[in-house]
Amino acid sequence: MIESFFVHDAEGNIVRTGTCAAESVDSQGEAGLTVVRGTARFGQYYDISSGSVRDYDEAIVALMLRNPGQGFRWSLGRWLDERSLEQAKAQKWEEIKRARRKAESAGFFAEGRVWDSNDRSQQQIAMAVQDMDHSGQDWVKWKSADNQVVTLDTMQMRGLLQALRSHIQDRRNRAEDLRWRIESATSVAEVAALAWEG
Repeated sequence: MIESFFVHDAEGNIVRTGTCAAESVDSQGEAGLTVVRGTARFGQYYDISSGSVRDYDEAIVALMLRNPGQGFRWSLGRWLDERSLEQAKAQKWEEIKRARRKAESAGFFAEGRVWDSNDRSQQQIAMAVQDMDHSGQDWVKWKSADNQVVTLDTMQMRGLLQALRSHIQDRRNRAEDLRWRIESATSVAEVAALAWEG
């Protein structure tokens, strides 16, 4: 007969799950680990005091997924942050850079409309303005973020490019301000409190 089991450490962290022949379950453990008959899955821990499998809070699981193996650990159903200040700073800066890139690509407002601002759109707008300047073309049809085709003259396209550049620069300035605050932080808690807003 096949039986399910899981293995946990002294604090209830589930380190392995599996199935095997019922008579082999007890041999699945190793030094410092305990084998329990039954099922468990990712996002759960073994509550030693009650002898039951419990679910972690969803926010805690999301945090673990974002930072696997980066100084975090579970302890008796609690989430502990054991990162050094330098680890916390490096991880926070990576988080801010991801948020900055997302914000840069989220679109920008100009000429009464929202326009795409992903990498491809940035290049296309700059090239269109350059082409208009060199060719003397007076207007161009351009698609807004909501897929409306709009006719824009040379000055409007230059305004679009300027608005795009301001949009990108604003996001970079915000990221650099956060970077300075990250570098100036003196505790892991202070670093953790920093976040990209908007």
